[in-house]
Amino acid sequence: KKHLMSVVKNTAAIILRDGFTIFANLVISIILARTLGPDLFGVWFIFLTLFILLDTIFRTKSETCSVYFSASGLMEVHDLERNLLIITFVSVILMFFTFFFGFDFIYKYFFINLDNDYVLHLKLLFFTICFSFVGTIYFYLWLGKENFKFYNFSILGQAIVNLIFIICLTIIYPGTIW
Repeated sequence: KKHLMSVVKNTAAIILRDGFTIFANLVISIILARTLGPDLFGVWFIFLTLFILLDTIFRTKSETCSVYFSASGLMEVHDLERNLLIITFVSVILMFFTFFFGFDFIYKYFFINLDNDYVLHLKLLFFTICFSFVGTIYFYLWLGKENFKFYNFSILGQAIVNLIFIICLTIIYPGTIW
């Protein structure tokens, strides 16, 4: 019975976390759609698409295995962390090769018919995704430790920070992606 209550409690926390995150993302989308207009909102979605593509291609998803290894006690957390960071480092190196040798192709493919220059934006996207990879490692390590409260707090915190940044940046730079 105690185990069942724990499952119910964790499930309720996940539902609340996801509900708030979905709501925050909806508010962000509405703010951006209303302030950017259809053309720039489309550019915003190009960047989101590129982020998802880079994540899908270059993040090995090995951190999901860390939950099993950590929770089962088959590996120490510091060994998991070291191995995941090495794998991520190799992924980032491969992504930088793509960046240096394929940047022009990627830029032309996605941005050729647009009036504005988004080269710096795309470079920043490549740079920031590296931090996303490292952050994802630690999120999964926290899950492996069954630290659901901290994990949920991190996801909620990210949604709140994103919402605050979007609101502030749309006030400071109305009608632009910056």
